[in-house]
Amino acid sequence: MRSIILVACSFWGLSLAASAVQDCWIGGPGVPGPVIDWGDCYSFSSGIMPLDSSLILAGGVLTVPEKNQISGGLLSPACVYAFDLDQDGDMDVFTCSEITGTRVSWWENLDGTGQPSSWFEHVIDTNFQNTNSVRAADIDGDGDIDVIGSSRLTWWENANGMGTAWGEHVIGNEPSAHSAIPVDMDNDGITDVAAACGYDEVAWWKNDDGSGFFWTRYIVSEDFDNSWSICSCDFDQDGDNDIAGAAFTDGEITWWENDGGSGVQWIEHILDVDVPGATSVAVGDPDGDGDQDIIGTSRFDDTVYWWENPFPAEEPWVRHLVCETIEGPHSASSVDLDADGDEDILCASRYESTISWLENVTGTGMVWEEWTFQEDYPSVPGVCAADIDGDGYLDIAGSSQDSSDVSWWKVCCSSTSYGFLESSILNVGEVSEWQLFQRICDTPVGTSTGFQFRSSSDPETMGAWSDTIWASEADLSGVLSDSTEFVQYRALFFTDDTLTTPTLEQVSISYSIASGTGDSAADFGLSPCSNPCSGDLRLIAQVQVPGILSVDIFDMAGRIRGAYSELSYPGTHTINFYDLEQGLYLCRMTSGDLVGTAKVMVLP
Repeated sequence: MRSIILVACSFWGLSLAASAVQDCWIGGPGVPGPVIDWGDCYSFSSGIMPLDSSLILAGGVLTVPEKNQISGGLLSPACVYAFDLDQDGDMDVFTCSEITGTRVSWWENLDGTGQPSSWFEHVIDTNFQNTNSVRAADIDGDGDIDVIGSSRLTWWENANGMGTAWGEHVIGNEPSAHSAIPVDMDNDGITDVAAACGYDEVAWWKNDDGSGFFWTRYIVSEDFDNSWSICSCDFDQDGDNDIAGAAFTDGEITWWENDGGSGVQWIEHILDVDVPGATSVAVGDPDGDGDQDIIGTSRFDDTVYWWENPFPAEEPWVRHLVCETIEGPHSASSVDLDADGDEDILCASRYESTISWLENVTGTGMVWEEWTFQEDYPSVPGVCAADIDGDGYLDIAGSSQDSSDVSWWKVCCSSTSYGFLESSILNVGEVSEWQLFQRICDTPVGTSTGFQFRSSSDPETMGAWSDTIWASEADLSGVLSDSTEFVQYRALFFTDDTLTTPTLEQVSISYSIASGTGDSAADFGLSPCSNPCSGDLRLIAQVQVPGILSVDIFDMAGRIRGAYSELSYPGTHTINFYDLEQGLYLCRMTSGDLVGTAKVMVLP
């Protein structure tokens, strides 16, 4: 939220004209208030979701997902991965095969719609051995997107920047790496590569000079039997990237702490040794508490789990069951597929030949519901989520090895015709006059937005909502009650077409704050409790508007001898400074654009 305060002085005191603006909602719901800054959060919504910094009608999950084929002739496609390789603003798709001598390709999404006729294959390599994963990143730092592949650890240089000419470079000679990921492991700003090496090792390769031609190998673990999958993030929030892995034979889920941030020393933290046939690990936050948890699968127990990160407490990670009805789950990843603000799980099963969405019903990671999107999709090794058709909603891409098929499914659309959002209750100080409401909103044909407001002197009893305002600008003086301190808005979204949504960019309200008549120091100012004082100084600060209250103490040489800065609400605040030496001091207070001063003598 941006707050603007204009100060006008008169014989009768101070008059403050202010405005409050909200232009981002990405922080999500759950902040009812009162707050002194809307920030990027809000109280509650239904049928509305943030998209980047805007608001749109939330998507609904289609009862029957719409399948769109990318290719029907690839031999045993082992994986799919979505990334905007040509950097034209839409998602392209990568494919590879586990069959020896087959190709690695990327499929250009020509018009951004993802329709079957809009895909064009660009072959990266025609004879790569037993490929089981591909990822995209700028390995050589030249600004275009390159490609990483395994099992033999390799990267392909995007030679002309357009994805039509490629040069192969070997990173490491590991013959059976199951997965490889791009990650800056030593915090030098250069993309390195980490991999589950397939036998007992997890390792990473330092991109020595950032060119991608010189690599140094560092061992993370040499005792991780049949390392199958890895992921990376800053699990302990110390500013460097750590690694988590799944060991298929050991049935183990472990994370390794990047001790010191250089990637040379690692501390092992075993989370679980009872995950038989562990085939995948992924980063996610199912409980929405802001730290990164781990999601994993057990092929032999037919289960999907997540492990709760106890940060900042130094306690054991807690395992939570997500699902135990998917036969042989092969991969799982975290994604908010239904756009309701919490993280769900996308899962693929080779044995069951299904693609499933595990809905995080309560947003806490404790209640899950399984939805099967695709049945009879034989031997599906993995799936990914990306906005393939550019409509603002996530889609699913997957491959079937037995049917040589690569496809994507549209699973979500703007199926809700109505939604609303309630802002956090905002404390703006006592208002003498509510003035102007303005919004910046795109409303395509068949869509509309309305706003309701309410204000109160008590945030616990905000009262009834106003009549709906449909105009993009309106006078609030007859809508809200003056001499109130708290305000809240409700945004209403409507559409006649489930594929079209209004988009809200900004909401602003302006108002003036009364300081009363007579001496303005009664409403804003700074004064000592006693003058002179002895050693300890107690100041009384009168504040009119919510915001940062700062008080600095200077001696007569201009040196700062004490400082205070805190978020403060309108009213009276007592601030103490202790053990000041004898002398004359200047005290300066700032609150918003207002400045108050006082002089005080400190005695021995």
